[in-house]
Amino acid sequence: IQESDIGLGCGLFEVRKIGDEYFCFLEKCKNPKACTILLRGGSKDVLNEIERNIQDAMQVAKNIILEP
Repeated sequence: IQESDIGLGCGLFEVRKIGDEYFCFLEKCKNPKACTILLRGGSKDVLNEIERNIQDAMQVAKNIILEP
């Protein structure tokens, strides 16, 4: 693996434990183009409802940006 394969734009890379699982966090990146939203909840029903709410909110934000 070479630097050109993975890039150099990440300012901070950390592995953090949340609950019983480990997650990789890439932060302070130069020119970021994506993000991840980590959802945790007590049951699948709660997570599904949260996911639907986030999708609705992102669609509203998109509509406001594209058609103010």
